Amino acid sequence: MRYSSMRPRRNFEVLLSNKQYLLCEVAPIPANKQGAEPSWVVVFRDITHLKRAEQARLDFIQTAAHELRNPLSVTLSALHMLGKQWEDRLTESDREIFEIAFRGIGRMQDLIDDLLNLEHIESGVGMRFEPINVFEMVMRCANDMRPMLANKKQSLIVETQENIPPFMGDERWLTRALMNLISNAHKYTQEGGQIIVRAQHRTMQGKPELVLQVQDNGPGIPREAQRHLFDRFYRVRSVEDKTIGTGLGLAIVKSVVEQHKGRVTVYSELPLFSTLWQNKGTTFSIILPYRDRPDAEPLC
Repeated sequence: MRYSSMRPRRNFEVLLSNKQYLLCEVAPIPANKQGAEPSWVVVFRDITHLKRAEQARLDFIQTAAHELRNPLSVTLSALHMLGKQWEDRLTESDREIFEIAFRGIGRMQDLIDDLLNLEHIESGVGMRFEPINVFEMVMRCANDMRPMLANKKQSLIVETQENIPPFMGDERWLTRALMNLISNAHKYTQEGGQIIVRAQHRTMQGKPELVLQVQDNGPGIPREAQRHLFDRFYRVRSVEDKTIGTGLGLAIVKSVVEQHKGRVTVYSELPLFSTLWQNKGTTFSIILPYRDRPDAEPLC
């Protein structure tokens, strides 16, 4: 790729054989005379201490999550044993109390997992960028989610090109992001609703992009709520009491996309009148630039 003197500065990290991390900053210096070759200034900064601090923070979070999981697992096992011992003597009210306890523990376990995943993604530690077969990834996500959607008699339609070029990314986390969007659509879409998953390769202003979309025909999202959707623990007030979740699903999606130097958008249109039968629905779009390596410039 040829750089012109007008290109902005670029940063990338370099890992040396001795496990030392360097941040390389490259910036052009405009030529003083017409026709002269541009000059470049390159600055290296040792960021090993920052990387080690980030790893230490992640290790602490993982240890804390492990320590929190243990008592939750013990409590869950004790409840199961107690339920079996008293199975013949439980009243309907007793069973309801047990169900409340099980749901509470389950939500706590989900919260710990999501917090751990979010910190892991944002740290960038352990991210593996490899060529991904996009068609196979999307189809696998759709097939894994179909049983859950069947519980609400929702239909899942996949619209994807079979010849999408391989994408350089972390398949584990991109899969998680796409499944989070499908799960979100499932939660907020009415019984019998429709969810569409799309994947396409396109070129915008000479730059190749991968676009992943999840569209539903649910009730839509108020405009004032859309700006906060990707904040941690944010829930749309009108429906927060009807759904179960940690409030971190979309924050994880945003973090995964940003690690791939992409962006995520939401488009949602509410009906003009609440009495209209046809819902407008919501569309989430993940837009990712193609690169030949994780720290490379977008291909052009």
